[in-house]
Amino acid sequence: MIPRFGGIDPAAAAANTVNARDLHVFLGVKSEFRNWIKNRVDDFGFVENQDFTTAVEKYRGGERKDYFVSLDMAKELFMVERNEKGKQARQYFVESEHRLRTSPSYLAVGAPFRPLARLQLSFALF
Repeated sequence: MIPRFGGIDPAAAAANTVNARDLHVFLGVKSEFRNWIKNRVDDFGFVENQDFTTAVEKYRGGERKDYFVSLDMAKELFMVERNEKGKQARQYFVESEHRLRTSPSYLAVGAPFRPLARLQLSFALF
């Protein structure tokens, strides 16, 4: 189940979320951030305060809206991006799942697969 962020201070939720702007930069998406995130939310049916939370901050004399996405949403965004970084992410997740599912400890206890909980989206792994 995806954690719900409603009523929680965004700073407290940050430990279990990823800033979508960082994800956008890492993935090397060519479209503008605000268009990319809006399209992804619309296309894949992500729900605010369930899959992500937002915060508005002062920026260069105006305001900008930041999105903090759950680890599950971040994984999905990685998997659907159609570029080289997206492909690397897909390969990473497939390989991680394969390694886990063939490990003796997993076979012994049938542990659930949660690579992002351990990874915490350390972009350096790619």
